[in-house]
Amino acid sequence: MKQLGGAQTSQMSILIYRGLALFICLPTLLVLCSHHHFNPHLLLYYTILNFGIITLYFLLAYGYSLIYWKQMKAAHALEDSEDAAAQTSVSTDDVREDNDVDKGQEEEEGTEKDAEGVDDKDDDDGKLLVGVTPGSYNAGLLGVFTMFLYITALSNSYVVTTVYWPLLYPHDKHVDWMTFVMHAGNIILMHGDFFMNNMPFFKHQVCLYMLLILAYLTAVIIAHDVFDVHYPYYFLDPTHQLAIVWWSVLLTAHIIFFSWVTTMAQKKQDRISDKALEELESQSVLPGVQMSANV
Repeated sequence: MKQLGGAQTSQMSILIYRGLALFICLPTLLVLCSHHHFNPHLLLYYTILNFGIITLYFLLAYGYSLIYWKQMKAAHALEDSEDAAAQTSVSTDDVREDNDVDKGQEEEEGTEKDAEGVDDKDDDDGKLLVGVTPGSYNAGLLGVFTMFLYITALSNSYVVTTVYWPLLYPHDKHVDWMTFVMHAGNIILMHGDFFMNNMPFFKHQVCLYMLLILAYLTAVIIAHDVFDVHYPYYFLDPTHQLAIVWWSVLLTAHIIFFSWVTTMAQKKQDRISDKALEELESQSVLPGVQMSANV
């Protein structure tokens, strides 16, 4: 029950954090969009697009955290009721012994009950620990989509921050609270979530990630050529003499930051997995069973 309580506390912490992050992101996005009359052309600005992805991620992640926290709370209540039932059973056995019931038979039955109780507790605790260990994900299509939003938002936050301050800020040094939140707060919020969650990264998603970037560049060109919308950033203009250089640098930056966050995530998952395995072994949760590091 001690392990369950710790897991529940940890889940409560990330639930509160994601709620606060959503409280920051959603109003910021709504205020920005309202200032521009919810013009869909705002999505052509990479900063706003990425901040929208961040907001959607925190919305879905908060929902998942809330559901999982309720499940943990229910499991905690169930374990308490099982402990109370076990204590009641022990008290009943003591009364029977006082009434001169056959002691030999009671000792044999008590031994069998104790053995069954230990087996049940081991199985329950094992499932619990495996459930909060990296690798045991069965989140469905929406969960996979949420994880993709997560890796996209975190990787793009690096791109937005490193491109805005050295390249765009010198041309317009006006910084209000919305600008700061979207160009600095974005990476702070995502990294806070990164250090608190156990969500995995999948390197093969780099293909889908790059397709998303190419889709964005294509949408920018179509919006300009078909709907006569100006390019949101000067370095995205394909007629610029350094267009090939700029586009190559941007694509390379996305790959580098994607690889960086994936590497960080893998190292974090390895540490969490090793710690979880050590706890399983020290508590003898599953005695005699060899656990894989990918559990």
